Amino acid sequence: MARIIDADGHIVEPRKLWEEYVEPEFRDRVIRIERSREGVDEFWINGERRRGPGGSIVASVIPGGYLSAERTRAAAWEDILPGSWDPHARIKVLDEEGIDAAFLYPSFYLIYGDHEDPRLAVAACRAYNNWMADFCRPYPKRLHGVAPMPIQDVGAAVIEMRRVVKELNFKAVFVRPNPYNHRRLNDPAYDIFWREAQELDIPVAVHSSFGTKMPALGGGPLSAGHLFVSHGLPSFRAAGRLHGCHLRRRPRKVPKAQGRLSRSGCGMGRLLARSHGRPLRENGIDGAMAQKAPD
Repeated sequence: MARIIDADGHIVEPRKLWEEYVEPEFRDRVIRIERSREGVDEFWINGERRRGPGGSIVASVIPGGYLSAERTRAAAWEDILPGSWDPHARIKVLDEEGIDAAFLYPSFYLIYGDHEDPRLAVAACRAYNNWMADFCRPYPKRLHGVAPMPIQDVGAAVIEMRRVVKELNFKAVFVRPNPYNHRRLNDPAYDIFWREAQELDIPVAVHSSFGTKMPALGGGPLSAGHLFVSHGLPSFRAAGRLHGCHLRRRPRKVPKAQGRLSRSGCGMGRLLARSHGRPLRENGIDGAMAQKAPD
């Protein structure tokens, strides 16, 4: 019988991640959400506050978060669906939707590449991976975390990859498509990382997102066009570079390298324009595609 697998699910990181799992030395600089005196949940990274588009950052991780100006402005932590952070609630969702297993990526921690300090990046990824391992532990055959790799420090990333595979039983890891500290993924400095992935026989996914300060296509104000360009095309471009690097120019270094391109964003363009265009315009979050979005 065929199995239905969600290959690109997402969780929403709970407060206990940065309050309990992150080492105390780094808690004031890792990605986290804090409630302001005005009662607004705010996004912090590297010790600086970043404002969410249109209001609350929480609107970006709840269904329909941008469908009304009031919801965008006032979305609160309590509005996040339990299946985003509770494994038992997530299993109920999988059962309701007829999904047998899910591979789960972060939400806020997708922009971990903005941690330019290698020690901070390693601490953030290690804490997230420990929490995700605990999240998946009650349902090891159905919930699978995809571990972020801190390639800001390539040697540390190799160590972390070995740890999550051999000790935490992860089935996949991921990196962002953007340049890390000005080095693209096909930089020879990363050869030891790709070789280790080959030895461990672990897939390395490339997953992007909007909201990063890393060099990226589609930088600028959030819009349907920005979502499409910044979320899909960087992965497509990175895949091309990795193909040229490992499958053509340096095949002897990673002889078993294979590439698969899945949902690089192009098929999402019209859907994004339809679903986000009008709500984004109404909330004052505009852009070229949003202006042309069908009603």
